[in-house]
Amino acid sequence: MHNSNLQAIDKQLRKSLLQIKECERQYFSQKLKSKFLKECDSGTSFFHSLMNQRHCQNFIPAIQRMDGSLTSSSAEVGAAFVDFYGHLLATPKVTAPIELDVIQQGTYIDVASHACLLAPVSDLDIKNALFDIDDGKAPGPDGYSSCFFKKSWAVIHEDFYIAVRDFFQTGAMLKQINHSIIALIPKSANTSSASDFRPISCCNVIYKVIAKLLAARLSQALAPIISPMQNAFLGGRLMTDNIHLLQELLRNYGRKRTSPRCMMKIDFKKAFDSVQWPFLHQLLLLLGFPSRFVHLIMQCVETASYFVAVNGSIYGFFSGEKWSSARGSSIPLPFSGLHGILLKNVMQSFLISWISVPP
Repeated sequence: MHNSNLQAIDKQLRKSLLQIKECERQYFSQKLKSKFLKECDSGTSFFHSLMNQRHCQNFIPAIQRMDGSLTSSSAEVGAAFVDFYGHLLATPKVTAPIELDVIQQGTYIDVASHACLLAPVSDLDIKNALFDIDDGKAPGPDGYSSCFFKKSWAVIHEDFYIAVRDFFQTGAMLKQINHSIIALIPKSANTSSASDFRPISCCNVIYKVIAKLLAARLSQALAPIISPMQNAFLGGRLMTDNIHLLQELLRNYGRKRTSPRCMMKIDFKKAFDSVQWPFLHQLLLLLGFPSRFVHLIMQCVETASYFVAVNGSIYGFFSGEKWSSARGSSIPLPFSGLHGILLKNVMQSFLISWISVPP
């Protein structure tokens, strides 16, 4: 005889087991950052072998401090990265004032664009911004990925709308929302100092949505002031186009009958990793952005604070006083204006000095 109660219990247990296995698969898939795991076997031995391999690749056994000494202590390795990024992000530097004559030679934000920049955000805009974030993106300090918010949307959507709209209505960014974890990606197989790692800022999902909404409005307003020669941070333009153009320009540099010429390489790290917030604030106002919108941008950058993730542990806590590539990907478009200012200064040098562009 068949026991219907036992069959129901067995069915429920099997369903629960499948749910647990799926949760396990999603956890390791996110941990490993491997999209192909969606198609492959979900055996735990396979997961753990990949986990061990990834752990060996990302583990930092020792690091060289800023003073040149070497340390292998876990706590001291973490402290070395905190000191490095604390110095990079939190130590203010003197920034040269903006040259007004250079700004005046360029274009400005059209006054007609102010209405678009200051328009209230709709619930549909907020939802589209959230669902546009990939499910596999790393979570921020709160531990919740975009997948969690999407799966729980029927329950939390009203609170999510309120949280995002509150920022645009009050102009105040809750500091807890703007906490970020700096994850470290080795630039090469041989790493010895903190500068050999590429920092990636893992932000909270609410902040990502706010940043996407601001960036969407900026992309429409910045079109008239961005130089056609600039390809970074812009949709529809490829940075590789400039690489190919440079190769063509340098093709004849080695010929004997070519006129004397040289090439200048601009250190973008030094140029943009020392941009102070007052400089950015003044630049946005001079470009014609409404003060209310500039305030929203500055709230996103000025309230940022950071932890550093090293070997699976979190170290340090410091705020940022200037922009760096670790954070620039959040709202990169304002810094397209910085690229434009730098380009204008270079071109101005061509016009007023003995420097000239080769034929």
